[in-house]
Amino acid sequence: MRPPLAAEAKCIRRECDRLRSAVSEKGRAVRREMIDHRRGIVRTEARASLLAYGYLRGRRYLAIEAKCHDSRWGIYPRVCKIVEGFGGDKAGVHAWMERQMITPVRRTG
Repeated sequence: MRPPLAAEAKCIRRECDRLRSAVSEKGRAVRREMIDHRRGIVRTEARASLLAYGYLRGRRYLAIEAKCHDSRWGIYPRVCKIVEGFGGDKAGVHAWMERQMITPVRRTG
């Protein structure tokens, strides 16, 4: 089982701090790769998970991302995949992210 994304980011940050004083070229390269991984993959995955969780819980999109600047469409396929994985209706995600829908339709049962 994978560790939670926050724990993964914290672990990467701690390891980067340890490598901060690396003198060798290889040590600096490893540190740079770890920072890029945390800022790119881990951060994007955490954002997609937060959006999917908010959608499934019936939160308004603007309550989660009040200052989004059209970068939401790059993450849209990943949010749909997470929502679908938890048994939610991925068809409503588009309208929710378009801010046309206040809350998703809750399934009962």
